[in-house]
Formats: sequence, structure tokens, C-alpha cells
Amino acid sequence: MKVNGGYMFPGSNSGIDLFALTGWLPEQIFFEEHRKGRRASITSTKRVWQRLVSAHEYGDCLVTVSTESVGETLTEEEAERLGLVPGHAYAVLDVKEVQGVRLLQVKNPWARKRWRGPYSVDDTARWTAAMKRAVGYDLAAAQLEDNGVFWIDWPSICRFFKNVFINWNPALFKYRSVLHGEWPVTQGPPMDTYNLGLNPQYTLTVPYGNASASASAKPPIVWVLLSRHVMELETDEASGDYLTLHVFDNSDGARVWYPSTPMYKGTYTNNPHTLVRFDLPERSSPSQTQRQYTLVLSQYKKTRDVRYTLNVYCSALFELQPTPEPPPHRQRVQGSWGPGNAGGRLGSARYHTNPQYAITLTTAAVLHVQLEAPKEYAINLTVVRSSGERVDSVPVEKEVLTSEAYRPGFCFAASPTPLPAGTYTVIVSTYEGGQQGGFILTAAASTVLQKPALVPAEGEGMWSRVVTGAWSEACGTAVGCCNYKNYNGNPQFSLSLTAPTTSLLLRLSAPATALRPALNVAVFEAASPDTLPPKARPTVDRSVCTSNEGVYTDGVCGCVARATAVPAGEYIVVVSTFMPQDCPFELAVYTQPAPAHFAQII
Repeated sequence: MKVNGGYMFPGSNSGIDLFALTGWLPEQIFFEEHRKGRRASITSTKRVWQRLVSAHEYGDCLVTVSTESVGETLTEEEAERLGLVPGHAYAVLDVKEVQGVRLLQVKNPWARKRWRGPYSVDDTARWTAAMKRAVGYDLAAAQLEDNGVFWIDWPSICRFFKNVFINWNPALFKYRSVLHGEWPVTQGPPMDTYNLGLNPQYTLTVPYGNASASASAKPPIVWVLLSRHVMELETDEASGDYLTLHVFDNSDGARVWYPSTPMYKGTYTNNPHTLVRFDLPERSSPSQTQRQYTLVLSQYKKTRDVRYTLNVYCSALFELQPTPEPPPHRQRVQGSWGPGNAGGRLGSARYHTNPQYAITLTTAAVLHVQLEAPKEYAINLTVVRSSGERVDSVPVEKEVLTSEAYRPGFCFAASPTPLPAGTYTVIVSTYEGGQQGGFILTAAASTVLQKPALVPAEGEGMWSRVVTGAWSEACGTAVGCCNYKNYNGNPQFSLSLTAPTTSLLLRLSAPATALRPALNVAVFEAASPDTLPPKARPTVDRSVCTSNEGVYTDGVCGCVARATAVPAGEYIVVVSTFMPQDCPFELAVYTQPAPAHFAQII
């Protein structure tokens, strides 16, 4: 015990002490009445009793119980009256159930001061001749000497004692694996409330055995013991590191990033040892040959490096190995949402203004992308197949990866298989529009990766003008597409370009309504100044440029037409809805260099 600085090291209890002395595995069982928010392995006194009887009958274990400390539910006066020592451990020598009475034979390691309540040496009324014969108890001899050994009934144990400790002989398990590790304080966030992905993780693969074996064969049993290395003398004032272990059974053994619903959620403790035990469930089908788990270490408020040992015991031959980490080639960029680019969630009218980054894969590679932001913000990232250009919508056929639901403070997306070489666009967004703040975007790939490049904001560095108008049946401008035989009646704008070549970008949008119109914006060469060609159609072959290749779209961000190297000349811009419909619109025009003239005609 000197290794731990004596018996009073933080988290010390009889189970931990016996493990230090014998190497037998410590299992701690809280009574439901004394859990105080802690996760107990057994949650009712009835089940604790059953577990205690089973352990005692099995034989290869040491059982101890501990009393409440003064100030919990036991006062010093009550403890003295009952013959108990507060905050003290007692050895369990025997477990009996006689005539419906549950009894434990207990020994105070001081070899003095014994129980004075029900079934004590003073309780001659309850110790009938039949009861004494049943347990082999010589009451008269016991009354002559206080050697610290006494009988006590189970209800009294449940009332005045806090928990049961069972130390198991590790030789009960045929197979064992040991791994040692170190967790630097710089690895991962100080608190893993939202992100477990950088924590030490291990993949445990357990076979079911021969499917043709007897149906009565029990599934394998697994015990996992996490031991924190004690590197220096610890005191209660400096209560050490709070460490625990979570077990995930729905991960297929892969790395776990979100601390959502583990099969077993550990409790943070400064005890040097944490034991987790579970049985494999029955096979989901006759063809199932194994089951995989992810074991995840977790700390509460990391303050320093932690070294640890992970022992896994099992009744079947298993595999234990570190869980594969994200791809090795990583790049990290910092960015922010501000007044002009906090566009909000996918589906909002300003989603296209969110920060976007281009990631280029020179060869086919696995890609992992993650986003970190203030925990108050629900965030998402989406990866779209593109040429690294800014995107304003995410068609299903172009979506490559997504972090799916918006999550507080952290999200990620990863490709299970290599993505083709090419350039992809990553859009980062908050659920609520207008939320301003910084973020960190990290990309990792299985090939050498350049730092993600920020895609310029729409129209950045270009001349711009925003105009508003409306399609109006009363004014004769709500005439719809060419199908309605009056396309030339739609609102029109004249555009005069004098530079040898001009880059052009137009965005048409309409406010969200119960019936959102499908929109198109197209640019045509003027037949004469301010005059549209008589048979103009917003198709690729009949226009200088048109949105969505001439297909009308009802996306909430509107529609966009782009063109480069437009020669000098006179042009007409036409904005239209698919069906005739009264509706206001907004048209943003960007050119580089500035046009000589831009004005509404109709």
C-alpha cells in the first residue's frame, strides 16, 4: 500500500486496497439508497443480495462491505450505539438465508467492536435454537469474547452500510490482454462533452464461437479494468484525475466521436481503478460470428498527462487493439461567421453566404472533416462535389458527405471509402442565422493535403448593384415562362458592357411564401438598344448565360447565372417565374469590371 501513499489515498476503499494487495479484480456495488447520482452496477437491494449470494457461492472472490461516513446518514452517536465504525470496511465471512431471514457474518478487521443491533450477541430474542442450529452459531461462546465477528441482518446492512465490494480471482478468465497507454493533456479538448474523437479508444472484438454448439452455451463474458497510474502522493485536497470508461456497442468497433448513447456510460471517479463488466447478447442471427465494441476513455476537466493500463478479461479468445485514428495528413484553418456570412442552416434564404472552403484531393483518398465552434451554436458541415466554386444549394446528387443533424459545438463527416480525386467544397453553417463567432475547420486525408482554401464570397471584388421589383399581373409582367407564350413580357434590365471582356454573375431571389415561385434569370444579346430578341428563350443555346442551365428552380436561395469573358456590347437581363404569379423579387448583379450602364426597362 506504500505505492499509493498508504490506505488513505483518494478514492481508497476496501476493493481497491485488496486489488493492490492481491491483484484480484475490484467490483464495487452501490445500494440504490446511497447512489447520490452515481451510476451503480446494481440498482436495487434485492439484486445486490442476489449478486452477493452468487458471489459467495462461487467462492473465488473476497467480499467486503463499508459503512456510511459521519454526516451522510449516520451520526457519531448512532454509530456508537450500534457498535459501528463510520467510514470503515468489514470483511464478509458468510452469507445465509434462514427461515426467510437474510444474514451476513461480518468481521471488523480491528478484531474488536462489533454490531449491537438485530441479530447481534445481545439480541437473544431473535437467536432462537432453530436459527442458531441453521447457521452453526454458538451464541454463548460469542458473548464471552468480542473478537469483532458478528452476524447482521440484510435490512440493517442496507440501512447503515453504503456499498459492497467484491474482488474476483482473475484466474477465473481463460483469456486476458493488457495494454498500457498515455493520454497527454494536449490531446483533445479539456472537456469531452461534445467530442470524444480524440480520446484514447480501443476496438474489442469478441467471437461467439461455433454456431452449431449447444443452444445452452452461454455467450462470452467480458470484464474491463481501467487502472490509472499513481505517479505521486495524492491527497484529498488534490484529488487526482477523474477518469472513466464508456463502452459503445453500436459503433462496429470504429472510432466514436459523439458521446450520445453508449451501452455503458462510466462514472467519473478519482479511484485508481474502474471495472466494467458485461455479457455479450444473444446472436442477432445464426450467421453472426462476432461482436465489436469501442472502449472510450474519458476524463473530467483534464489538467495533466495521464498514464493508464487497460486489462481485458474474457471467457472467449478475443482481439483488443487501438481504434484506427483519422487519416494522417491533416490541415487546420480558422474562420468566422460575421455580419455578411452568418447565413444559417441549409434551407435558409442566405445559406449560400456561409463560409465555404475548397479541398483538393490529388489522388483518390479517404477524407475526414470536422468543425469546432462555441458550444452554444448548433453547427453542421456539408461537402459537395464541385470545382471548388461557391455553391448556393446542395442537390442530393452532388452531396458527398454531411455531418447530418446540427450539433452543439462540434460535428464531423468522414468517407468510409476513398473519394475520387478532385476538388470539393465544404460549407460550414450554424442552425440559426446571424450567429457570429469563430470556428476551426480540420481536414484529414489519406493522401498529402493542402490547407483548405477559403472560397471568395459571392461577388467579392466585383462591382455590384441590388435592385428590387415585382412580377405583377396588373402591370402585365407576371407572364411566366415560354410555355405561356409571352416570355418577353417579363421584367427586363438593360446592361451595357464596354470592357473587352467582363465577368458576370447574377442572383435572383424571391421572399419565402406559401407558394414559392420557380425562378430563372437569363442574359441575352440585345437585338437593338433596350430591345429583347423576339424569340428569346432562357436556354443555354439561346442565351449568353442562364441559371441552372435553363431549368427553373424553386430553391430558397434563388437562382444564379454566371458567365466569364462576356464581350463588350448591349445586353438584356430577363427575370421570370415558371408560372404567371404575382411576387416581389430581388436581383443582385455583379460585374468585373463595372458596366457602362445598368437600368430597368420593363
